[in-house]
Amino acid sequence: MATQPTARDRATEETTQRRRRMDGTLDQSMDMKLAVPPKITDEYGKSHRLRWFNDVGPRLYNATERDDWDKVPGVDPRPVGTDEHGKPISAILLMKPREFDAEDQARKEVSRRELEKQALQGAPIDPQGRDNAEAGNRFAVDGNRISHSYSP
Repeated sequence: MATQPTARDRATEETTQRRRRMDGTLDQSMDMKLAVPPKITDEYGKSHRLRWFNDVGPRLYNATERDDWDKVPGVDPRPVGTDEHGKPISAILLMKPREFDAEDQARKEVSRRELEKQALQGAPIDPQGRDNAEAGNRFAVDGNRISHSYSP
């Protein structure tokens, strides 16, 4: 004969089910990033940067064929949404050696600092590198200035 679960058993079960979602409101839960499985972090986390890539357009091809990202073995793609045609979008976990990632980030930082330096000097900035002959036609309200008061 089957026994009825007691109120205490149901309360414990409800608490366990609720704890599967991280604390916060539902809206905050929707903004959380995909977690990397702890086993994968233990195995690859010290030597590689781990990152989820959405399989949209050429992103995955560019990352794996034109850059140093590799698919993490043993991790299944995760569904993360649908595109405008209703086709599912999956996130794939990729890894990149930390030394390669550090070099790439340093290159980006040099470019960013140069752009910031030009902005602080008031130089006309054109990220595409075109001729700045029309720089005088640009409009900025008087008083719009970048100051040195902010430091990250």
